[in-house]
Amino acid sequence: MKDSLHAVLQSSARRLRSAGLESAHLDAELLLRKSVACSSKEILLNPERTLTLQQIAQNEGFLRRRLQREPVAYILGTREFWSLEFKVTPDVLIPRPETEHLIEQVLQVVEGLPENRPIHLLDVGTGSGIIAISAAKEIARLKATAVDVSGEALQIAKENARSNGVEDRIEFRKSDLFRDLSPNETFDVIASNPPYIARSDIRNLMPDVKDFEPLQALDGGEDGLEIIRAMSRQVPKHLRPGGTLLIEFGEGQGPDIMKVFQEHIAFDGLRLLKDYSDKDRILIAERRDRG
Repeated sequence: MKDSLHAVLQSSARRLRSAGLESAHLDAELLLRKSVACSSKEILLNPERTLTLQQIAQNEGFLRRRLQREPVAYILGTREFWSLEFKVTPDVLIPRPETEHLIEQVLQVVEGLPENRPIHLLDVGTGSGIIAISAAKEIARLKATAVDVSGEALQIAKENARSNGVEDRIEFRKSDLFRDLSPNETFDVIASNPPYIARSDIRNLMPDVKDFEPLQALDGGEDGLEIIRAMSRQVPKHLRPGGTLLIEFGEGQGPDIMKVFQEHIAFDGLRLLKDYSDKDRILIAERRDRG
């Protein structure tokens, strides 16, 4: 049957594959499941189920968007991260698996802090809110402040905090990095996945990224380190003595980022951590105890 789950899935995958999409079968399945409101298990167990005309039209619309290289996450409107579901729109970056490594490191840092008081986390450039929300889901005593320069992104982050049940422990604020924080606000942990792509490299990114994801969340300036340099100058005022800064960065940027932070006497315990692909991905810097 040409309009069965199996037939539509195979036809959709072929079209996406012909367009050069490497994840053609997975993309086709995700879009079909959204169109029909079914699970992978149902496709497997009931492959001859016939689609309605409305479902066929819905799936076709999704396919056309994907063929234009719109990311699947934007078409579906959600992305899973840290086993949680996050709403995503073109106002926010799509969560990447690499950032789960940053969450793991945040949790390790918090485990080493005194257990008899709340832990205060600042998430800089929160986007969809994945860092603050994932950490709050794991750590009951964590209080988070999440900032972003984009009001639209903050609205998405607030919705995600609400849907994941942690809105009462996260304060969302519009701020360009630390600019709109009070001078005396300090935190135990500051975590960030800032823009770190060199401006000249953006044009070489996949169309899925450069044509659809928010440029403001990608552009790290001429060499990709502009935002990180600004952070290095502002962090000491807002990180408590003995507190920890964690920053995600791009491939090959580790040595240059180390140099940026080695210039500041406020930091100690500087080190780079590798991701699951054995590439430097996370900078950890500690605020000297003597302030």
